[in-house]
Amino acid sequence: MVIYFASVVKDGTGNRSGVVVARLAIEKLNEILNSVSGTFKAEDLIEVDLVDKDGLLLFSSHAKDSILQEQPHDWEMIQAYAAEGDATTSFRAAELEHGRRIEKIFAVTMEPGFKDFKGNSWMLILHLPVETAFASVDRLQLRVAVILLIAGLLGIATIAVFSHRMTLPLKQLAGAAREIGRGNLEVKVEIGGNDEVGELVERFNKMVVDLKNTSDRVAATTAE
Repeated sequence: MVIYFASVVKDGTGNRSGVVVARLAIEKLNEILNSVSGTFKAEDLIEVDLVDKDGLLLFSSHAKDSILQEQPHDWEMIQAYAAEGDATTSFRAAELEHGRRIEKIFAVTMEPGFKDFKGNSWMLILHLPVETAFASVDRLQLRVAVILLIAGLLGIATIAVFSHRMTLPLKQLAGAAREIGRGNLEVKVEIGGNDEVGELVERFNKMVVDLKNTSDRVAATTAE
């Protein structure tokens, strides 16, 4: 199928001096408009409609049976927004599809013409569901939530490990101190390490050894 374009050419005085005629195969138009929607993944496909000034579908990426037969089902709503005067406009609106209310984002642009050719008032309409448009944002939010959850669990596990590592030596030191209080100077805390806890244990053991040596000397002196 071929679409014919024709426009009268006028001279500087406004008199007709000729006619410009152009032809465009529907298949070629299909390729051009599909290149717009084809930049997205299949699941994020934008629906594209091209209509004339009366709303007759000249091309549709999703309603091929309606081409050159009828208007888009949301034509009146689109016409109302497009009538605001801007050559290009976008809006967000809800419509019924198969008995289901779907909120969509619309982008509409009017044919601008060229030089003294004012154009035929054709309109290019792009629309897609809001949930599709923001699907990548939702996926990103989910990804961030999962990362935060994993980071939180790792943080809890790390705190638990370090807490156990810190409290175990302190418990052993407290137990050793109680043994010393009972007079047992043979006690020794068997926890190594090069960190502050290890250094504390080492000093504690040295203190016990020094205390035992002092006690032995006192006992020896007393015995004499």
